[in-house]
Amino acid sequence: MKKLICLLVCLFSVFCFVGCKDDDPMYYNDNGDENQEVLTVVLSPDYAPYEFIVDVTKSGYKQYAGADVEVAKFIAKELGMKLKINSASFDLCPSEVNADKADLSISGFSWTPKRAENYELSNTYFAEGDGKQQVLILKENAEKFKSLADLNKAEIKVAAQGGSLQDELVDEYLPNATKENFENIDQAVQLLVSGKYDAIALSEHTVDVRCDVNDKLQALAEDFPVPEAGMVVMAKKGNSELMEKVNAAIAKIVEQNLYAQWMEEAKDIATKNNISME
Repeated sequence: MKKLICLLVCLFSVFCFVGCKDDDPMYYNDNGDENQEVLTVVLSPDYAPYEFIVDVTKSGYKQYAGADVEVAKFIAKELGMKLKINSASFDLCPSEVNADKADLSISGFSWTPKRAENYELSNTYFAEGDGKQQVLILKENAEKFKSLADLNKAEIKVAAQGGSLQDELVDEYLPNATKENFENIDQAVQLLVSGKYDAIALSEHTVDVRCDVNDKLQALAEDFPVPEAGMVVMAKKGNSELMEKVNAAIAKIVEQNLYAQWMEEAKDIATKNNISME
């Protein structure tokens, strides 16, 4: 019984309710002051273990979980603001920031020159970032696909999330393959298992979770030959005042090594809840 109570407490600490009515949103860090400012963060909740959705209640309410959700909660707390989380497809998250529909986007963004040119980017809050950049394949195709060269053919369908770092890597390293863009990683994995895709370009940590919950999957033996890129928070270009405050909060996350802890907790929750939907 004590273990069950502890588990429920842990789950509550990493989840954020979604699905509430627009006029009755769920906030974090709400001190009851009607004048307390709101920090709105947009993310794409299909990217375990960074951000994903779990349904753990009998009422049917779904909840956000993941290491990036913890980053959002921590930043809001440090700013003395209550937190509201919005969801959007990954490729639309930057647009939500530019349209002032969200103050920040925290959704597994790696630093890239293109993003730095178009958005205000924070200091790195997780130096390992996405980890290695890998390719997810079916175990039954392990002999067929042993290297990136084996995938770099017109008849091979390689999927990547639109607007992601992996999307750019497929363009650069697999130019001859037929690239398919997707919005939802869960659906992409289903298409891989059903044979509609031959491979999916994903981050190392995401590949780890998918392989843990589905024994039909494995990583390609060869990774993309790129260095690991740190993960950053995104804001509208020119919003340097907010980003200075975000960076102050990030400094504490880094100093206390909090993200690595949040990542392990998120991986455990994702695995236990079989978030791949397979």
